[in-house]
Amino acid sequence: MRFNAIGLGLCLALSALPALAVDSLTVSLGALDHPRGEGSVNDGRISAGWVINQYESDSGLYQTRMEVGVGYSNTQADKVWSVTVAPVAHYRFKTSRPDSGPFVEASLGGAYLSKTRFADDHDLTSHGHFASRLGVGYAFGASEVSLNAMHFSNAGIKKPNPGVNVIALRFTRLL
Repeated sequence: MRFNAIGLGLCLALSALPALAVDSLTVSLGALDHPRGEGSVNDGRISAGWVINQYESDSGLYQTRMEVGVGYSNTQADKVWSVTVAPVAHYRFKTSRPDSGPFVEASLGGAYLSKTRFADDHDLTSHGHFASRLGVGYAFGASEVSLNAMHFSNAGIKKPNPGVNVIALRFTRLL
């Protein structure tokens, strides 16, 4: 019952977001690190992003973004689909070019996974998870490329809680 409520909440949030103009589209390709997945590239994601707030200082540009995404992982046990909704703190350092420069970003949000078993000995025990992400990258005008570490965990709400790690390369196009 609790997971049906989470799924309903995610659907309601997703249905309301298209009313906002999309500011970015992201494609991500990566590899499951814990546990290992099937093949060298076994995790793919697409997401849409919105700039919620931004502030420019003498040292750079800070943005608060919201991202909604869909992912697919080819695990040792099965194919797993996921939906994530997360705010993102994004900071681009100021350089001589106003629209380019290195950046860092961090995110913590919610995720719903279609399956809980990623390997014979790796069961996440729940469909609802927290999704955290840390990234470093470079902005080239309206494009961003970044390397990201992602982690899915139920934060110990259900036991066991082995979590899942993904290392990914992300390409974002700002609209």
